[in-house]
Amino acid sequence: MQKPFKYPTVQLPPLTNFVYDKTLDGWELIEDVPLVGNERLEIIDVTEIGENFLVGDEFLGRAKKIGRCAGQRHAEQLSTHIGVPENWELRIPASWGGFHLLFFPGTVWKEKDGSLYIPSIHISGGFEFSYLGFGYSDNCRTVHVKKNA
Repeated sequence: MQKPFKYPTVQLPPLTNFVYDKTLDGWELIEDVPLVGNERLEIIDVTEIGENFLVGDEFLGRAKKIGRCAGQRHAEQLSTHIGVPENWELRIPASWGGFHLLFFPGTVWKEKDGSLYIPSIHISGGFEFSYLGFGYSDNCRTVHVKKNA
């Protein structure tokens, strides 16, 4: 059973190219979602009541089952504008700040050794790629494109 709490949304303008193109490091892009128009993002807890941890494929499958996952372009656009005063509408809402990591599972990369990574943002504003094998705890959230944005 999914947790019922709803968080505020944030709206992003389009971004077409990757800022952090991992193909330049020899990584393979496995899947990706575009950032189209001015999409509105929301965060969702993919754990069910009583769960506090999910790993790799189970986490990714659950995130996709909920709806359209935001991807790397969404993460890069959001992290670029965090804390920039002239872009207050792009800031992460304060209620999102209680979580350690925001995951963007719409983009999946495979490193040369076969390990899978997804883009993420530390709530402090740092962009990075998170190894799927580490899993997803209840102190993290996935970012999705809001339906009927």
